[in-house]
Amino acid sequence: MTSEERLAGYKRALEENGLPLKEELIKEGDYQREKARKVKLKIKPEGGEKVSKTREN
Repeated sequence: MTSEERLAGYKRALEENGLPLKEELIKEGDYQREKARKVKLKIKPEGGEKVSKTREN
């Protein structure tokens, strides 16, 4: 499954459950650990309950 497919599934699940899509929470990266950490801190500096990450093979 590609990151594009996962994102489409996420958006579909939100829509099916009547939940709003918050574009500001969707970030793209190059899958490097340190860069991912920095993006996560920009979204939720104090730490988040859950951060979803993906890996392309």
